[in-house]
Amino acid sequence: MYTATVAWFENNSDGRPAPVGTRLPNGLGLYDMSGNVWEWCRDIYIASAYKQHAKVDPVCITGGRDRVIRGGGWHLDAWSARCSRRLAFDPELFGPALGFRLVMKTTV
Repeated sequence: MYTATVAWFENNSDGRPAPVGTRLPNGLGLYDMSGNVWEWCRDIYIASAYKQHAKVDPVCITGGRDRVIRGGGWHLDAWSARCSRRLAFDPELFGPALGFRLVMKTTV
């Protein structure tokens, strides 16, 4: 199963988040884009965002209160551990499966 090689989710996480960089990179060469912790996003959650805005990378910064979280977490199934998995989340809540992703530029 491809997901198990690039993401931490309920079947391989031992019930807790894992250190970053401990799975293989995805098809784009990026690490930790799926699973482990849900990613807080800049967007305001709008269920019909892909119908109202650009088909590629729609950004909604007005029109609601809940924020977008993406990518699944260590506590859910493999299907939820996808970059495209998108949910609404109250911005005042928090938990052990919610975080953000950092980007590090390296030189070759």
